[in-house]
Amino acid sequence: MLRITMLIMCVALLNISIWSLNAKTTADDDIQLFLETVRNQPFKESIAILEGIINHKRIDGRKLKFPIELRLKLNHDQISAQIIFNEHERYRLHQNTVSGESTFQEEVIPTESSASSLSSIGFEPGDFTLSFLHWSFESELDSKIIKGQRCRVVVLKHPVNGKRVKIWLSKKHYFPLKVEWSKTESSSDPYKTITFTGFKKENNFWIIKEFKITGEKGKSVVKFKHNTIRLIDKDHRIPDDFFIGSQSKSGQINN
Repeated sequence: MLRITMLIMCVALLNISIWSLNAKTTADDDIQLFLETVRNQPFKESIAILEGIINHKRIDGRKLKFPIELRLKLNHDQISAQIIFNEHERYRLHQNTVSGESTFQEEVIPTESSASSLSSIGFEPGDFTLSFLHWSFESELDSKIIKGQRCRVVVLKHPVNGKRVKIWLSKKHYFPLKVEWSKTESSSDPYKTITFTGFKKENNFWIIKEFKITGEKGKSVVKFKHNTIRLIDKDHRIPDDFFIGSQSKSGQINN
């Protein structure tokens, strides 16, 4: 059994999220079976808190730095996450890993700081739970090698807004190493790219320590420096105040 922890966004991407893999297929199986393995991971119930920094360089060259905190709760069929960006901007996200349904809640969005919001540096809430993995399959392209790892390359389409993602999925780890977003089928250049670049093993979990995003809003490097990971069992329960509470506005993830 190979256990991989993806913290991001979600870690990633974010998912940013914890990724625990027990593959039931082979890397060269039918693409639908391969995608099913990527999407439907048998998580052990666990929680995680990741704290880090986003270093962002805007198109005009201005450099900015923002704190980022991710709180994650996982069970066998769902990822729940809270994103705390720049200390005051908060989101709640829920990703069902079986049905593919994604929802989010805008908890606290300070209007006075819109120029330094999560969206202003090119991120969407769904990036952190890898909601794009559950978009509709469109095609498989020729396999490629990224950083020494052979990948299957697929194109998925958002079922509502028509956006597309091109994803490089590691044949060895069943995990995305690179993702490109395009607005239409005819778009030749991606408007956003995420590349996962740094991994580290902690407490028998593989954690994404660093990833990069480039796009229309500039370039960002996300680094997680402090991580707390804990399995949930009869002796270790989820704290009632694990997610910071506030009023919220619900909606569908459309990124």
